[in-house]
Amino acid sequence: MEPYCPKCRAKLYWSIHCVDVGATGWAMCSKHSSSTQLIYMDENREFCDWEGYAIRKDEFRITIYNKDGSPVPLRPVRKL
Repeated sequence: MEPYCPKCRAKLYWSIHCVDVGATGWAMCSKHSSSTQLIYMDENREFCDWEGYAIRKDEFRITIYNKDGSPVPLRPVRKL
């Protein structure tokens, strides 16, 4: 299971710079204008402005939340 953007259903990018349990960091949609390097503007490019935050729950588990504190939905992912 992995989190996805509640607005556009795209992947989420997140970062936490500390290994301690309870550490927080940022999270944003992969279609956010800040999450990619823009060389030129394409009129067909879609952007999403969703932002949230991530919390380290234990050594291997990260939970991502909306700015209002509600958890981001999860979806099953098939890894090949």
